[in-house]
Amino acid sequence: MNKDRIEDMEEEIDIYEIVDIFLEWKKMFFSIVVVVFIASIIVSYSQNRNKKDELRIEFHIDKERVLNDELYQKSGILFPRLDLENISKYIKKSALQQEIPIIQNIKQYNYGSNIIEIRNIKKENNTIYFLESKDGEKLFAEKDKIFFEINKYISKKMEEMITVEEKKATGNIEYFSGEMTRSTDTVRREELRKTIEICLEQMRTLTGLKLQKGYENMVVIDNVSMNKKDNFLKIFLMMNIFGIVAGIFAVMLCEFSKKYNQRKLKTKIK
Repeated sequence: MNKDRIEDMEEEIDIYEIVDIFLEWKKMFFSIVVVVFIASIIVSYSQNRNKKDELRIEFHIDKERVLNDELYQKSGILFPRLDLENISKYIKKSALQQEIPIIQNIKQYNYGSNIIEIRNIKKENNTIYFLESKDGEKLFAEKDKIFFEINKYISKKMEEMITVEEKKATGNIEYFSGEMTRSTDTVRREELRKTIEICLEQMRTLTGLKLQKGYENMVVIDNVSMNKKDNFLKIFLMMNIFGIVAGIFAVMLCEFSKKYNQRKLKTKIK
């Protein structure tokens, strides 16, 4: 019984028969493989040639420069919150960047095929930002404009905070001056005079901050890297594997068609 089963298997799976089948249809098989091989070289080369460089720029905002400034410390104002979303939205709304989408964490803004990603991580006291694009050449050409906009955004936030403090100091001076004018108490007038002098000193400090503009050009570029992904070998191998599979399938289909027609003919003769 085992012998019969082995014989049946030999009849079902005959390696020589398979070889004969491929030899019979070898022209078609190799034609498909060669055509796909040539096509794979053309497509791989074309795709690789048109592949754009990916650019990655790492940068941070040098807050320490402002925080360690004597006038800034004397002013008592806080450094403005500069979160990633604010920076992303500011660039997104900029007239200079209408065709460049911004990706902020999970948020996506689509303005075309080019993509700029702005992501951040916390590192010690600074936030490290990553500016990335799959169209590296375009980002490289635009990077100075982007950093100009970020620097402008930071300066604007700082000046807004200084202006708020100036208005407070001016309001206090006007209020305490009025109180001093109305008061007849010598001790009270002296207290008010000292308070006004503190407010005036605050105004001088804030004016000094505006004049020295130490909060300008705070973006520091840490690293710029350009990367080009070479997909030539990947596309080449995938297409050639497909060519071989397609060739085998074509041989099987032709052989099936041939056997089917032979069986149909025999049936008619009988």
